[in-house]
Parts: sequence; structure tokens; C-alpha cells
Amino acid sequence: MEALDNAGLLIHLHCQTVVFEKNRIKIAVHGMSGVPERFAKDVLQQWNPKPVEGCFNILMLHQSIDPFIYSPLEPPSLNLSNLPKGFDLIVDGHLHIPGQEKTDNTIIVFPGSTIVTQLELNEAETEKGIYQIDLDQNIKINFVPLENNRKFFYKEIKLEGGSVREQIESEINRILGKELIKSPIIKLRIFGKETEVLDQELRDIERKYSGQAIVSFVKELEVPEIAKKIEFLRNLREQKLSVEEIGFQILKKNLEELKFDAIFDHEQAFGMLSENEVEKVFNILTGEQKTLKMM
Repeated sequence: MEALDNAGLLIHLHCQTVVFEKNRIKIAVHGMSGVPERFAKDVLQQWNPKPVEGCFNILMLHQSIDPFIYSPLEPPSLNLSNLPKGFDLIVDGHLHIPGQEKTDNTIIVFPGSTIVTQLELNEAETEKGIYQIDLDQNIKINFVPLENNRKFFYKEIKLEGGSVREQIESEINRILGKELIKSPIIKLRIFGKETEVLDQELRDIERKYSGQAIVSFVKELEVPEIAKKIEFLRNLREQKLSVEEIGFQILKKNLEELKFDAIFDHEQAFGMLSENEVEKVFNILTGEQKTLKMM
């Protein structure tokens, strides 16, 4: 950015202000380049931008702002209350979904991304576009959808017997039957039993439609053994047992499945594990020790 700025190809605003004038309308654009979220509040306060008198003042940021959080992994230090006051418009990047908010007398615009950046449901449900701001008289902010962008479709398919391939291809063909300017991106989340979905079959479908769409699959498959364990844990929860009782039942169940239940008493083993005598219990399970008594 700094190199392009020095070459005169763009204006890189980081804690700076630039003023433009057209048709007797003056616009002051105040910009802070994106910084790590934990430093955003301190950097903004240290810069302390002020509206320029006689101008329409726009503050541009690229940060997460509480409660509009982009990533919970790096909580924002900025919130609506500590944004600078007196600006006519605040434009904030970073968020992928477009939207508008208002705090006090200031409008906040989140332009969102103009392309699909994450193959998630909310992006499939959100139209991509730009905001047009008209300052001729009263401020007017209009969202203008992009007409020629690549469409993204996110669908969930619950397999219900029959041909897996037919169900998947039917959904893809339904999407391709729409009026599309470019080959779409299609993400299909498939729910079903492990034995119903073969990776080779999915790869064949990807190759079949490679010239018509970008197809991506995510599998949420039900493995019989896991389903049984989930049902077992659900039953324990419904019985409202204590943590110790749940732990004992899980140990007992695992020992039964591994055919170790006849070797020693469950309650004694659980008591030893509770007292951190893990090595002794392990030695019994592996046959190195034949009794629960101390050796």
C-alpha cells in the first residue's frame, strides 16, 4: 500500500484525512488502515480524528466492531460507544455481509464483500453488491446488487433411501436450471449413513459437472458405532446423574464393550481411577497385574 501510495497510484489512508470537492460539495475522508483487533481502540484514540468543518465527513475503518463481530477468535476492542462522534457516515470493512446501522446521528455502512469469500450458508443467502451514496440534497444510501458475479448455492441433502447419485444430481440439475451468467459454486452438505455415500461416487459427480459448476461436498455421515454412543450419553443425561455417576457408567460400558468387565470389579476400578491410580488399573487391563491389591 505504501509503495503504491508513493507512486501516486492510490491514496493510502492510515490515520490520515483527505478532502475532495465536486459540484461545490466537499467530502472529507478519514481513514485508518486495518490493525490487529486488540490494538484498534488504542490506535483510533491516539489518532483521534475530528470532522472537518464545511465537509461531509466519512470515517473509513477495517475492523470488527462489537456487536458486529467478524471473528470470535480475536475479540474486538472497538464498540459503538467508543467510535468517534460527529461524523456523517462511518464505513467499515472486514465483515462479509452487507448492512446498515445507526448510532446517535451517524450512519454506519458495512459494504460486505463483493465476491464469495466463505462457502457458508449465510453467504449463499446474501446478495453481493455495492453501496451508492448520493449527497446532492439529503443523504441517500442505496444498495446496488452486482449483476455479473458468480452465484453461490448452499444446500443440505438428507438421503432418504434410493439412489444417492440420483438425489445429488437432481439437486445440482435444479440449480443449473436457473438463469446463470457464470458457472455457479455449489456446496452440498450430505447427511446419511456411512454406507450410503462413497467418495468415488462423489468424485465422479464432480468430474461430470466440472464444465458447468464448481461443486464441493461436505459429508455428515452417521457411523453406527458413534450413533450408539451418542444415544447412550443422551440417556445418561436424561437420567440427571451426577458427574461421578456418569463417569462410572461410561467406564462400565467401555469395559463391557472391550470384554474387560469380567477381570475386576467396576466400582473398585473407578475408585482407583478417581484416586489417580491409573497405572495400576492399566497394568491389570494389560495383564501385567492380576489383582486390584497393591503389589
